[in-house]
Amino acid sequence: MEKKIEDIIANFKGNFHILEKKIDLEEQMVYFNKSKHLKKFMPDNVMDMAESLWNDEVPDEQRKKILIWLASMQDVKAYRLIEDFFYKIADENLKNWSYLALIEARMGLESALSDEKQIFISTGLGGKGQMLRYFIVLFPHDKEKGFSDFERDFVRKEFEFVLNLEGCEFELRETKTSYISFIALIPIDILIKDIVVKIFNACNQFGKFISDKFIITNVKEMNENEIFEFIDNGDDVEDIDEIDIR
Repeated sequence: MEKKIEDIIANFKGNFHILEKKIDLEEQMVYFNKSKHLKKFMPDNVMDMAESLWNDEVPDEQRKKILIWLASMQDVKAYRLIEDFFYKIADENLKNWSYLALIEARMGLESALSDEKQIFISTGLGGKGQMLRYFIVLFPHDKEKGFSDFERDFVRKEFEFVLNLEGCEFELRETKTSYISFIALIPIDILIKDIVVKIFNACNQFGKFISDKFIITNVKEMNENEIFEFIDNGDDVEDIDEIDIR
């Protein structure tokens, strides 16, 4: 999938839009499937219906439809209505939905005004600017022994150094004897596997203390139980196939 993104970037002439907010992938799919369906049945009075967005007595499902129709209009006023609703009114039930509508509306406007193609890249962990967010977990080579304090500190510093060198952003999430987990923002034109392997090789020059099995995912942040269940089940440790490109 990363190779697919790299090929698209190399050949694509237009604008990229990266979903920055963390939104569950299932919720994203529900939105885009409904959007694709409802666009075929858009009423003529959508702008009049928009007043219902601010009425708490109107069912959420109806307000979701209105947000999709507004997002489909390629109209500046419609975009501003969604924007106003998202930033000022939307409660938790509609926050993610209105954010997705805002992104779709922005893409439609830019496409109409610039006559350029638009690509939307979304993951469960979101991104920032032209970077995608990844959750990375490293394990000790010796599970019984685990990571020492020195090894954990060394890995953290090496990760931070390499990521900064590559123009990435680094967030330390958790270091334990049994694993080390990170969150990193990686530019879309850089292969995350190459960075992890580079850090892996650099650290293991001081003794092979990192396992050659690791987790890379852009789907979600995993808690401790999920991390060990993932490994105990023998799942593929390179889980980078959940990037959605539109």
